[in-house]
Amino acid sequence: MKLSYQVLSRLPLVLVYFTPLIEPTPDFVYYGTMRGFLAKWLFLNNSAVSAQLAEKANLPPAIARVLANRGLHHPEEADVFLYGSLADVPSPFLFSEMNRCLERLSQAIANREKILIFGDYDADGILALVMLYRALSSAGADVDYYIPDRLKEGYGIKEAHLDIIKKRGARLVITVDCGIKANRFVHLANEAGIDVIITDHHQPGEERPEALAIINPVLSSSGYPFRYLAGVGVAFKVIQAFLEKTGRQGLVPHYTKLVAIGTVADVVPLIGENRLLVRHGLKTLSETRNLGLKNLLASCGLNGSRVNEWDIGFRLGPRVNAAGRVESADLAVRLFLTDSAEEAASICGRLNRLNSERQQMEERILNQAITRIQEAGWHRKYRALILGCEDWHRGIIGIVASRLKERYHRPVILFSYENNFAYGSGRSISSFSLIQALQECRDLFEEFGGHPHAAGCVLQRPKMDELKTRFNSLAMTWLTEEDLTPTLIIDSPLRLKEITPSFLDLYSLLPPFGPGNPRPLFLFPQLRVVSPPQFIQERSFKLKVEQDGRVFEAIVWENPGLASEISPGACLNVAASLGFSRFWGEETVVLNIEDLAPAG
Repeated sequence: MKLSYQVLSRLPLVLVYFTPLIEPTPDFVYYGTMRGFLAKWLFLNNSAVSAQLAEKANLPPAIARVLANRGLHHPEEADVFLYGSLADVPSPFLFSEMNRCLERLSQAIANREKILIFGDYDADGILALVMLYRALSSAGADVDYYIPDRLKEGYGIKEAHLDIIKKRGARLVITVDCGIKANRFVHLANEAGIDVIITDHHQPGEERPEALAIINPVLSSSGYPFRYLAGVGVAFKVIQAFLEKTGRQGLVPHYTKLVAIGTVADVVPLIGENRLLVRHGLKTLSETRNLGLKNLLASCGLNGSRVNEWDIGFRLGPRVNAAGRVESADLAVRLFLTDSAEEAASICGRLNRLNSERQQMEERILNQAITRIQEAGWHRKYRALILGCEDWHRGIIGIVASRLKERYHRPVILFSYENNFAYGSGRSISSFSLIQALQECRDLFEEFGGHPHAAGCVLQRPKMDELKTRFNSLAMTWLTEEDLTPTLIIDSPLRLKEITPSFLDLYSLLPPFGPGNPRPLFLFPQLRVVSPPQFIQERSFKLKVEQDGRVFEAIVWENPGLASEISPGACLNVAASLGFSRFWGEETVVLNIEDLAPAG
């Protein structure tokens, strides 16, 4: 009988795109070639630390080693990581300008001044706006919102938006997920008697905007101890402070559902406070009373299911993002604000169709880009890839850049050419800061911004050749051939007999996984293949492996050609993560093979 598999808690192969919390010092290095290229297997040298942690915290050696690899060296730190709750997140009042922010919001509410929330068109910005809108509205505020059109207006709040704000009668503007570089807008708003509060998580420019208050954890003057919040996380801290100040702190946990979606969708490090917020939100996500979120879960087949970070990253998040990428972000905002079940269902149907359109455009752009790269041999000539096209959709190129970055393991910037301008979106590997590289070329841009591993820019098209020359020069200087070698970080050796119920109980406390807290990867040495490969999908197959008398199923994803090279009796060293297969309501552990090589 052929089994029907639904594999849970599985992420596709991720070759180190996160920044390790400790410097990778190898115990030893090994190379596997399953993916058609040399992939370096790197062990982090933490044996002494993990042994001490295992003893003091009473943990299995492999779990202790995983925690030590995440920078957790003391039992108290491990305890918060494994069992922490919302009570362990820092106080929002540690932000140096939080009280100033709250005072102005309270004044606006008391005087019935209109407050306009200015957001961004991605899932992070959309959900930050929705949360703040609901929190302020529930306190009696007169609230309006605005999200710019991605294609017509571009990212961020600009001086041209001042006329819109004046026409809507707002006396206070609060930004979410943008604004930290809006110096000119803030200056003009101040002259017009409109106060501005900025909540953002992006890197600032050379000068700080003269806003009434700025809540941004990356600023050295912020006073906040955790600097990796997403835009939705920064908005949450404002809401947390606002609710505590007004004696309604019991409502705070309800907002973590949207925080979880926005944080995962924005691909910020899932460490510290981010991880605690996402974990809490995931626990209660299926219990939501929000009609829009209920319908979104249903449209993804997740009603009543245990939702995990994979579901957000590959089901929920893309549908929310599809609105701003392909049509209008306002569609997604209305989904979460509507009180009509009929409207919520209608919008979800529209988001599903937009997401399908996005997927088709993404595959077309990806295939075109790969063909151009391969035919020109750019991946052999250059340590960074920069290319563009008039037909590439501006809202899609960032996703494709991410996939190309994973495929070629080097920085990638894709451009959409429109009229005389080039609109770029880039993604980068951990050893190359994209925003720093753009900063070095800042004289070429009309505007730019972002993070070390994700950034965007706009420049006049005639300047593209100079950008390619200068950017590739930086890549040649900053990157070595070693940096361009795909690397698998192996957390610990593990034998099949160590996968016991008590081990799995502790393992279940390690998620949510993501940047900074990747899914643990284990080395299973000398596994004997005991069954021939059997295809379970068109491009994936399963097999059974044995060690020390225990037999487990293992799955190789998206590598059909490898099946013909594996036969019963073969002895393999396997780098694999743990997954869970559900069949007829029963879960079993499977090995998700990331790389393998003949034993010895």
